[in-house]
Amino acid sequence: MDLVMGVALLLLQAAASWVSLYVFILQALSIAGCGDRCDYALADASHRTQLWGSLLLLIAAAVAVVWLWLCRKPTWRAPVIGIGAVVLLTIATCIGMDIATPTL
Repeated sequence: MDLVMGVALLLLQAAASWVSLYVFILQALSIAGCGDRCDYALADASHRTQLWGSLLLLIAAAVAVVWLWLCRKPTWRAPVIGIGAVVLLTIATCIGMDIATPTL
């Protein structure tokens, strides 16, 4: 039963990662109107960090769920921490995109 809860929360973390990427892409639409004022390197770094960070957090949470299950410990902790980390990652990358795309 505990493994089922961990896997269900992993699916929730995957959904949170998908939504966070969507939010980031909506945030990145501001790059269309900034022209020469944009810092394209920072925008690219923010995009790559969001994409790969979400994926690595999901993989780490999946490995942690299996490891916790094998150690007979509650597996719900790893995906919950992963969801929190995805939220913090999204906040940080959106701030990076705001800095990269100054508006009037």
